[in-house]
Amino acid sequence: MNQLRRGLGIGAKAGGRRGSALVMAVVVVGTLLVLSSAFLRLGVTSSHQHNSALDQARAFYVAEAGIAEAGMALRMAKSGNVASQAQPGTYADGLVWVTSVDLGGDDYQLDSVALYNSGRAAIRAVVHAETSDEPVYAVTSDLPLLIGSNVLVDSYNPNLGTYQSQPKVQVPPHNDLIVDSKGNVGSNQGINLSSGDRIYGDAIPGPGASITGMGGNTFATGSTAPALQPVPMPPVVVPVIPSGGIKLVNKTDPPASRIIGPGDFHYTGLTVGSQAVLTLRGPAKIVLDAFLSSSGCALNIDATSGPVEVFFTGPATFVSNMNVTSSSPTAQSVTFNFSSALPIDLNSNATFIGTIYAPLATVKVSSNWVVYGSVSARQVQLASNVQLHFDETLLAKKISQGSTLAIKSWQRIPLPSALLGHDRVDPYVVLGLTEGSLPRACNAYQ
Repeated sequence: MNQLRRGLGIGAKAGGRRGSALVMAVVVVGTLLVLSSAFLRLGVTSSHQHNSALDQARAFYVAEAGIAEAGMALRMAKSGNVASQAQPGTYADGLVWVTSVDLGGDDYQLDSVALYNSGRAAIRAVVHAETSDEPVYAVTSDLPLLIGSNVLVDSYNPNLGTYQSQPKVQVPPHNDLIVDSKGNVGSNQGINLSSGDRIYGDAIPGPGASITGMGGNTFATGSTAPALQPVPMPPVVVPVIPSGGIKLVNKTDPPASRIIGPGDFHYTGLTVGSQAVLTLRGPAKIVLDAFLSSSGCALNIDATSGPVEVFFTGPATFVSNMNVTSSSPTAQSVTFNFSSALPIDLNSNATFIGTIYAPLATVKVSSNWVVYGSVSARQVQLASNVQLHFDETLLAKKISQGSTLAIKSWQRIPLPSALLGHDRVDPYVVLGLTEGSLPRACNAYQ
């Protein structure tokens, strides 16, 4: 029978059918594997595209938030710059910096660049600001301004270099070598000058008031006409920052313990011990309910990486053999605000680049102070031989605190070249930064 089946070819046909079925099964399985791989790849690609699109959207929103932060900086009389590419600010989980350009006519161009994971965005807004026409003086006193003998007030532009590095000129017929003559002083009442005072700029008493002591070697090179209206002196607005208690800085403390900043800080009491050196490093906002300095100590304000604003809400003591110095691109970056009515005696030795503002207090500036900026107070008393070099960048129009900024134009702009070609690289890696080392955007106004 088997021979008969083989003779008829029945066995060969059955074997062929089984072989064909096996081949078909292999083809089907292979096809399914290919399709599965394709669908898997498609799913991964779709997931990447979805995440990338989400990161792009988030980067865009962070860039828009940067524009809002720059607008707030302008309303706070800052330049509108927020952080920088070298040291961006953080916003949510993204990084952002804004570059501000004064276009004139109260218009500002704000370029905001943001990174969020793989997302990148850059936008430009041109805004129009409402500004105040209030005068800005090297010295402003609400009560009569009292100036001791041999005081020199002139001006300079720090954008052209330090005061020492800039060429000096004489203003005939006077013999002093100065940089510029915009060192205006003003009072809402009278101005009392002493022998040898040289004001290279205007001396403006308050409405209906006058200047005493003018003549001979005591002069002002500009106008001495009374103001038509008083200069307003709004109260200091102290930021709300959780208290860190009392801080004592000693000479033998580790270096890190003798530095405050960057960041926001509030101390109910800060004491700088004998021979100790304390550095305030920006960007920083520091609220001090009481400040006490000791013999031979030093206070250094470092605003090279961001502004430093100090708010003295209570007693503040600057002893005579203390040294105060500040490092800052302009006086706009360092501010000493005194919110109380307690008198302030600046007895220390100081080379101070910054502004001093005490609308409720009397400020006495000793002869050991050299100020590159301005002093404003309820009453200002300058001791003999004080030198005050007004920072002309403070003349920039101040934007009204209660005003709004109108957006004149808005557009996307190309990314900086340094960000190109790094689409999926972590932002901190792209910029060569360490996570956790950057200030919040709201603390990086310049």
